Amino acid sequence: MHYSTQTQPISNKITLTMRWALVAVLGVLLISMATGQSGIANFLELKKNRNELSQVVNELSIENQKLELQLSKLKNSREAQLRFLKREYGYVEQGEYVYHFAKNRAAFRSQSKKL
Repeated sequence: MHYSTQTQPISNKITLTMRWALVAVLGVLLISMATGQSGIANFLELKKNRNELSQVVNELSIENQKLELQLSKLKNSREAQLRFLKREYGYVEQGEYVYHFAKNRAAFRSQSKKL
């Protein structure tokens, strides 16, 4: 019986060592999950990026719709074409007068002194 009493403490030491090893491995895994490339922090960052990109996609989709509508008007309306040319390129039709107004008096005075 002397033999069996010595195996009992050795068996307990092995079991205790294996438990601590398991706890250590689980601890390393948890830390890795929290901080690693495929961890929780990275997941939250990716989720935030996805939401931001989704917002940008929605904004660009709305802008696309507006541009498609403008393009359709430009293709089908001579008046829309003339308005676009005048607004974007300063187009002036024959016999048309263009008046330039200063936004404020100070700007007007400084321009008239230069002339």
